[in-house]
This record gives sequence, structure tokens and C-alpha cells, in this order.
Amino acid sequence: MSIFVSHTSALEFWRAHSLEDVRASRAMPQAGDVPEKSVLADFDFAEYGIVSQPLHLMVSDAASRGQSKQVVCHTWIKARVAGSFVCVSDSLYVSSPEACFLQVARQLSGIELVAVGLEFCGTYALCGSAVRGFRERPPLTTVGLLRKYLSKAAGGYGVANAEKALRYIAEASASPMETMLVMLLCLPCALGGYGLELPVLNHRIKVSASGMGRRRSYCCDLFWPRAKLAVEYDSDMFHTDSKRIANDSQRRVELLRLGVSVVSITRRQVFDARAFDDAAHAVAKSLGKRLRSIRTDVLTRRYDLRKHLIEKMRVHGSSKGEWLRGDYVDW
Repeated sequence: MSIFVSHTSALEFWRAHSLEDVRASRAMPQAGDVPEKSVLADFDFAEYGIVSQPLHLMVSDAASRGQSKQVVCHTWIKARVAGSFVCVSDSLYVSSPEACFLQVARQLSGIELVAVGLEFCGTYALCGSAVRGFRERPPLTTVGLLRKYLSKAAGGYGVANAEKALRYIAEASASPMETMLVMLLCLPCALGGYGLELPVLNHRIKVSASGMGRRRSYCCDLFWPRAKLAVEYDSDMFHTDSKRIANDSQRRVELLRLGVSVVSITRRQVFDARAFDDAAHAVAKSLGKRLRSIRTDVLTRRYDLRKHLIEKMRVHGSSKGEWLRGDYVDW
């Protein structure tokens, strides 16, 4: 009997695995194919990174649903898209990254869904056991693949929420802090952001190499090609030694020589609302965007967003679902 893991249980799986760990599959839950309680009790889901309860499963129809405190069964209401599951083992299937994104669109707030999208399209996965709170891995999907899947699932539950979130998802985020920067700067004012256009993440700019040891390119954390503006995140963990400070200085000189303006944002600025507001205004000015006048509700929304994101950053990963907790901020 096959087990089809979905929703936030699939999200846990993808935070512990990569596409290399699975095989493409056209399998779908079949009528009456409901795992017995004894089978689920004996199955070692923790081996696959699935540790939270309740366990979320997908079944074919309402007649196949079995609910309990430990297991929640879901059914398709409208959309049954081919390729919605990948094969992990002979008996275990998990929602594909694209299907998982759509499924959690009904469970998460808009802000949380954007964070998941940036993570899925990025080169990291939240990991509670890692020193930095995340591990590196190749992207699970792309914005194009997510959009294509949502188009095929048109009319299904969660599609509208997922399409809204997709507007604010960029590819190639390399860390939770880069994701946080993108969300703080680019989410609309209604959600607490500054409403700036999405940047290209980790964009590589070629430079002429003259002499031994000279770099041929620089990678910019956030880059706006139209304005030739780069935002660099300076982490306390990796940017404090004298050699790195010298390298960062040389990097800025080279970029300025190419006509690229550089705005540096430190970890301290990210966690200081007033300092970050100054940095955000500097970025907006360089982009030629006039920020709307500050009103009480805008300040409150920015405070709520920043509080929400910082709380999630401080838990260092999500092996127990920390990104799914906290104040609920909806669209």
C-alpha cells in the first residue's frame, strides 16, 4: 500500500532532502488506497525528516478519508495535475515542490508562503540542526515551474493565494537573511514591506582581470539591473576579519568603476528598525522610487512584518515547524 505525503508534512520532507533523493513519478492516490493505522505507526517518517504531527496525507476521494489527531487526509476538490508526486521509495510518495507550494498556500499566511517560495527557489533549506540554521542545496524549483503548475491547477483550492505570493518571489536566494531582506524591501506596503521591485539575487557581474589573482567577476546579493544598484548584506559572522574587509572594499571600488552603486546593509541594521528604514530609503532613492508618506498603519504593518520575520530567524530553522507559528499575517 502506498503512502502519499502532502502539505506541511511534504514541506518538512523537502527541508531535509533534495531532488537528487527522489524519482519522477506519475503515481496518484487510488480509490480506497488508505494506509491503515498500524502501517503508519510502523513507518519511520522521521527517517525522511517528517517529524511534526499531525501527518498530512493525500487520498483520492472523500470516501477514503480517515481523520485522527495524528493524521489529516486531504482530497483534490478540482485539480489533479500529473506529476504532483515524486517517488521516494517503493511505498512512499511525496508532493512535488510545485504541488507542495500550492498545498501549503491553504495552510500558511501570505508572508509565510512567500518565504517558502523564496526558499524553494533558492539554494538553501532551513535546518534546525545546522550551525547557521540552514543548509545549502540546489533549488527545488523555479518561478516558471511554479507558475506553470498553478496554471494547470487553475480553479483548485489555494491557487489564488499561491499566485499572489508568486508576485514577490525571486530566484536564487542563498540564505534566510537574503530572503528576509527581499521580503522587507519588496513586499507591498499593505504587508509591511517597502514595495520595491524585485531584484535579481546573487547576480554575477564580470570585471576585467588585469594581473595575477584579480577576480573576473563579483556576485551581488541583490541587484537591480535597470538602476545598476547592488545591495550587499554584511554578516557579522563572515565579514569581520581584516582580509575580508579589505576584499569588500576592493569589491566596491571595482563595482563603482563599472557604474554599479553599492548599498551595504549590516546585520545590526536589519535588526534595527530605524537603521533599516534609512537603508531602505537609500535603496528606494537609487531606484528612483518615491516612498509613500509614513502613516501610523504603515509603521504598524512594518513593525508586524519585521517582528514576524525576526522571530522566525531566531529559531534557526524549522525542523519542528517554527516558520509555521507566530502571529498570522494574511493577505
